[in-house]
Amino acid sequence: MSKKLDRYFSKFAMEISKLTPEEYMGVLTVCDINLYRDEEKRNNKTKKTKEIPAEILEYFEKGCSNLSSKYFEIAIECFNKCIELDNTYKEAYLKIGETKEELGLYEEAFENYRRAFELAPEQTYYLNKLDIKISDLTKYEDLIDFYSDIIQKNPDDAKAYYYRARVYYEIYEQYEEAKEDYTLAIEKGFDDAIVYASRGVANMHSENIQEANMDFKKALELGFNETDENAFITVEDINYFLE
Repeated sequence: MSKKLDRYFSKFAMEISKLTPEEYMGVLTVCDINLYRDEEKRNNKTKKTKEIPAEILEYFEKGCSNLSSKYFEIAIECFNKCIELDNTYKEAYLKIGETKEELGLYEEAFENYRRAFELAPEQTYYLNKLDIKISDLTKYEDLIDFYSDIIQKNPDDAKAYYYRARVYYEIYEQYEEAKEDYTLAIEKGFDDAIVYASRGVANMHSENIQEANMDFKKALELGFNETDENAFITVEDINYFLE
């Protein structure tokens, strides 16, 4: 390992060591809930709104109210009633996922988010509801399969490559696979600062210093914002690395 890289990781390890366990776990996330909202709005404009029966809406509203009040079991009963009346009502699966997540039942939350997405694959907002700390999710391989399924159905889904890259990086420490997917995300149109910064970190771990430098410089050019909850690195650390 180069002296420069060794110096960087020593500094990074010192910073990590200062974090409490809760703060450290908070660093690890899979998805950013804001990334797909614009796409969802575009899809909604091109589709006719489905008429939802009043009975389903009544149960759904009761479920949301109980979820907000943290009466989780009652909320789940209400959302399940919606599904009994219409097993294609994706919003109910989404809310059950949120409720299960509140209860710490992350695998069950994942399955419900997945079902919501399967019912509306064109509305990738549902994908971003996999907003679960990866350290709490035990079936990690499901995430790779999940994003791979999306890519198989839509090989041009740039953000699916980005999210799969994050799993390769954060869970498996498979930096070459992560770099590949980050590159595909960029080629498919997700030409964002966070992608270059993330690929730069993967290159750094692979000791590809020149490539890491180029990625970090590009990230800064694009206005990299270290407040992004998905960022693996800060602007200060990038500048430190580029010295």
